Amino acid sequence: MASVYGDIAGTQSVHPAFAIGGARFDLSFTISGTLRDGGVYAAVSGPRLETAAEIDRMERDGATLVGMTGMPEAALARELALPYAAIAVVVNHAAGRNESSREVSMEGIAKVLGKAMVKVRALLDHVTPLI
Repeated sequence: MASVYGDIAGTQSVHPAFAIGGARFDLSFTISGTLRDGGVYAAVSGPRLETAAEIDRMERDGATLVGMTGMPEAALARELALPYAAIAVVVNHAAGRNESSREVSMEGIAKVLGKAMVKVRALLDHVTPLI
């Protein structure tokens, strides 16, 4: 994972998926309960929601998911060669998109998050024995 060349050290993270017990995990969990393999996570500083202009830029950069909680944990785990997976609950359309075109509803986020935690717990119950 980590490599050193002279005084330069770096951690490879070109393809950061990992395997546990022979099973490959590269998961994101959506509110519909589907698992999606792949995507580009754009990490932002919270706790604040992004502007529509920031979402436009991240989309141009190739982001398929934006969040405040996926970094720096993933990079730190990679540096330590620790297996890491994120369970991402998509709670709203990004600013400027669909029902978030005028504003992002905090009440709506809380409602979706509450419902999603049932599915997250079910996913953890399923995956935990495999680790």
